[in-house]
Amino acid sequence: VAGASRGIGLEFVRTLCGLGHWVFAVCRDPQHEKSAELREFVAAFGGDEDSEQQRGRVTVVVADAASEESIKSACATIAELTDHVDIVINNAGCAFYHGRALETNVLEEMIVEYRVNALAPLCFTRELRPLLQRSTFAHKSVVSMSSIMACIADNTTVLAYGYRM
Repeated sequence: VAGASRGIGLEFVRTLCGLGHWVFAVCRDPQHEKSAELREFVAAFGGDEDSEQQRGRVTVVVADAASEESIKSACATIAELTDHVDIVINNAGCAFYHGRALETNVLEEMIVEYRVNALAPLCFTRELRPLLQRSTFAHKSVVSMSSIMACIADNTTVLAYGYRM
């Protein structure tokens, strides 16, 4: 699950672990204050693989979704730990300029948004594809998520031009 530090990504982690799956929770900075709920879940869920109470597993993997090299490294780490992946959930996202007029947008920030929101899902999928192809799970899938913020037709509520590319 890319973008697992909070929100719906974290809920995917909780739910899938609760169903008995081994989940790789991918986030940029597990020590950041915004990752506190993920850290709490990992601590509460436990890491003892021999525990009779443990229904699933969670492994936190660090990746900066704005960096292709970081994504490749994270996916290589996953490949070292498992021989297959059943589901890839691309949930990482960012938006920098809520409410900024087009004239005040910074191109470098917009490029980061494009890397994270548009290119990172493709990169994660490309890098994890060999593991996904080895899965015997009947419903192996790639799930790429977005939000209403990505709706070009609704660009009147929040001026998030970089997010909506």
